[in-house]
Amino acid sequence: MNVVMTSRLALAVMATPEVGAAPLIRRATVADPTPSNGVYHNRMTPEEPKNRYATDPGLAQRLWDVSRELVDIATKAASPVTEGKGDVEQ
Repeated sequence: MNVVMTSRLALAVMATPEVGAAPLIRRATVADPTPSNGVYHNRMTPEEPKNRYATDPGLAQRLWDVSRELVDIATKAASPVTEGKGDVEQ
């Protein structure tokens, strides 16, 4: 596996960890007058997702539900998919 990851082809198409992390670090540390929560970014540029799974609300809800179960959240947090329509247990 290491041979594949260090091949000329892999090195040509794969970003370094620093390059890969740059957009996340920028979004987390730079004050932005136009917030973009929930917006897909390709590097530093907002754009529409090209993958049909990225815009599937049913799949997004399933991901939210499974993630909530995996981290064992005791209360039902409002799903971003249902925009606050979830029940909150007291």
